[in-house]
Amino acid sequence: MIRSFLFAAAVLVASSSTANAVEPPAANVLVLGVFHFAGSKGDLFSAKPIDLADARTRSDIDKLAAALRDYRPTKIFVETMPDSEWVTQRWPAYRAATIADAPRVNEIEQIGFRVAKDAGLDTVAGVNCKMPDGPESDGFDALLASAKANKQDDAIDALMRYGAASVKKIDAENEHSLLGALAAVNQPKEDRERLALDLQLARIGTPANPIGGRFNGAWYARNVCMYANVTRDAVKGDRILLVIGAGHAPLLRQMLRDDGRVSLVDPISYLKRAAATKP
Repeated sequence: MIRSFLFAAAVLVASSSTANAVEPPAANVLVLGVFHFAGSKGDLFSAKPIDLADARTRSDIDKLAAALRDYRPTKIFVETMPDSEWVTQRWPAYRAATIADAPRVNEIEQIGFRVAKDAGLDTVAGVNCKMPDGPESDGFDALLASAKANKQDDAIDALMRYGAASVKKIDAENEHSLLGALAAVNQPKEDRERLALDLQLARIGTPANPIGGRFNGAWYARNVCMYANVTRDAVKGDRILLVIGAGHAPLLRQMLRDDGRVSLVDPISYLKRAAATKP
């Protein structure tokens, strides 16, 4: 009895010491999921491009930039390769106000660069990863063929319904407010639906040819790589802003939420703050 008591006490003390040893989050991370402002030929679904000539759209961008400036970001990541022309050439030119061409209809420039310049940051980092065996290694057509051959069309049907409904919602919101469209793709409900859909697609195939697992595995690997790029050099006090395609946001938020070294910041609160700002 005494031995049992002493053992239980030792476990309790060890557990308490371990709990007390856990350090507070090193950094805050705000993941802003976006639809691609210029549209996307490479994605299965694409919303309509935004119109920078529209005064309402420009006003929404101004208000969002002001709200995100209040977040006081210390690092900003955008969806491009770490060595791309966007961050090695265009960002320095944007920062120095020496860009000769017209503003690009792209969330990298309209949000990432704008907020970084307002915050006085020296750099903007590319977060993207291209894996050796990316989602194209099997190809979407092969995934479709396997689903049809194995009578698993329900997963593809769910994907098509989700994609069509998402684009319809974004376009409808964007008719009235860019901020409303961004709020629509950052809702927790959207994250849950997207993650559930990923798992449904993963089941396509057979034990002998688990094509859905490979397809999704490549997608997960790319997102894990991006998560690592965001957190690798995070230090205590960092306030990181990640501007990323909405398809990536649910997985990245899930990983960041499970990372005890960072604290996930809700993007909706900043979108609401932007919407409440008077022109």
